[in-house]
Amino acid sequence: MRQFDFERANIRFNIDHKFNDKLTFSTQTNLSTTAQNATVTGGTQFENPMFAGLGILPFAPIFREDGEFNEPLPGILQENPLKSLSMNERFNRTNQLNGNFNITYKIRRNLTFTSFYGLDYRAIEETRYTDPRAFGGRNTQGSAFAQYQNNINWITTQKLNYNLKIDDNHRVDVLLGVEYREESREGFSASAQASQRLLSVRFSQLRSQQVQVVSLRFGKTLVRLRM
Repeated sequence: MRQFDFERANIRFNIDHKFNDKLTFSTQTNLSTTAQNATVTGGTQFENPMFAGLGILPFAPIFREDGEFNEPLPGILQENPLKSLSMNERFNRTNQLNGNFNITYKIRRNLTFTSFYGLDYRAIEETRYTDPRAFGGRNTQGSAFAQYQNNINWITTQKLNYNLKIDDNHRVDVLLGVEYREESREGFSASAQASQRLLSVRFSQLRSQQVQVVSLRFGKTLVRLRM
């Protein structure tokens, strides 16, 4: 029986450093990766053992006397969920990076420049294979599906802050800044039927193929005066 598992690795670090009285630096970064071998989670999927178990008789043997899987099973649903779990493959991997860094430089006593950059990156890979010997693959002689999604979102802000205290009752605060943000999404998916093995990347009948590329850009200028 194929084992189903979930693995996760995560690294996070924060750094704050003051080089001198004028220059400071800070960063926050988080790296993570997850990998999962699982099964169909849809509530009404025959391959889902929780759903399939409700439609088969509890006394029906899962294996025959010769050790092979017993299928079709008596009951409303005839699929043997253990057979499907042992033959079919469902894999998902997600890699993610979230981070930002900030540099502040004190030009004069009351004039400060701040430079900020932030990044959000996510890559998702998914593969599915349904064996032709499994109940769910009998009509299509097996099927395969592969999908990849890539999302990059980054932002930068450049600011000048001016502060002047005239007296106890009066002061001037001025903010000038520019902000730019860009987001891009790329995706690819392909599916096939009657394939021998998904991992061989040989689709004998390519049924569908989709490629998606989306790019969004935003920019704005910040001006604020307070007295």
